[in-house]
Amino acid sequence: MVNSVSSPGIYSAYLEEPWEAGYASRVGKRHQARGGGNEDSIAVSFLPVPGKFALAKSRLAFFVALCPGILLCLAFAGWQLTGFAFPAFSPLLALSVGVVLVQVLLLGGLFAVLSAPCSSPPQSGLHCCVADGVSGGACGAVASLSAAHYLVGLRPAYPESEAEDFGACKAALEQWIVAADEVVEKKVAEQGDRAGATTFSAAWLSPTGDGWISRLGDCRVWCWKMDEKNEVQLYQVGGDQTFTAMNETPEPNVSMSNPARLLGVGLVGEPDVWDVHLASGEGLMLTSDGIHATLSSEEIAGLLQACLRHDRKRRRTLCTTARLIERRARMSGSRDDLSVMILRRR
Repeated sequence: MVNSVSSPGIYSAYLEEPWEAGYASRVGKRHQARGGGNEDSIAVSFLPVPGKFALAKSRLAFFVALCPGILLCLAFAGWQLTGFAFPAFSPLLALSVGVVLVQVLLLGGLFAVLSAPCSSPPQSGLHCCVADGVSGGACGAVASLSAAHYLVGLRPAYPESEAEDFGACKAALEQWIVAADEVVEKKVAEQGDRAGATTFSAAWLSPTGDGWISRLGDCRVWCWKMDEKNEVQLYQVGGDQTFTAMNETPEPNVSMSNPARLLGVGLVGEPDVWDVHLASGEGLMLTSDGIHATLSSEEIAGLLQACLRHDRKRRRTLCTTARLIERRARMSGSRDDLSVMILRRR
């Protein structure tokens, strides 16, 4: 299931074991004044994975289904080697009795196995992305939407995978992110001759909490958790890729605070990809620059803590918290589009 957002005033919550997630997205005052729409896009994709015991049951059922053939082969081989294994019976009668007994045992075994409850419910991996279309381009919304759809559709091998080399998994995801530049460029080209670009922050997580995170431009990925004092610990992963941070000189009339890395205009560079593990109760936050342009990390952590600390009966969802952060950024003077997604591993 993929859900994408590119319109103002959108809020939603998700609860899919073992994940809880919520987001808020609203068009900025600057675009409202010009009659434009929201150039931010959010995409969420859950990938169902059967419970562990459910997989074990299917394998056991397959093995039991092979038992009649195996037993018959052994019985026939024994009869051939020993002559008459059952002197009182003819070989055909002995074989028939053996088949009946095996079938009874097979049906009883399959019924017992398949009727037993799963020891763990189905789990889901979670892929999510916040993409922020660049206002200077003609098709910011198209660029962000195509990037968000493409990125959540990727299926990287997770860091926990024993069958894949860690470095190879990371390199493959980096190459796919580079390929997103051409995907966005082609999608924007379908709308006309003018360019469009986007920044993004994204996460690809398995049900065990292992996965990858990445960001491009000035979108941010934050890790957070509640410590033993019931206080939120929030920190940004990687820095903003602005011209100032990258120590690069922009084109004339372009601010040094603008993003120096973008999808859709050949400015991807070498993508940053980090492996991550989220224990139970830990989470991530993805934000567009409209959020953190006016809110400091301390203010964001304080808002998150205020909601989680008093959420004894879980009446306040992460969607409520996301709406609170979006509104506070708007009240603090942010005129850009505002998008924030918060997720937590239960």
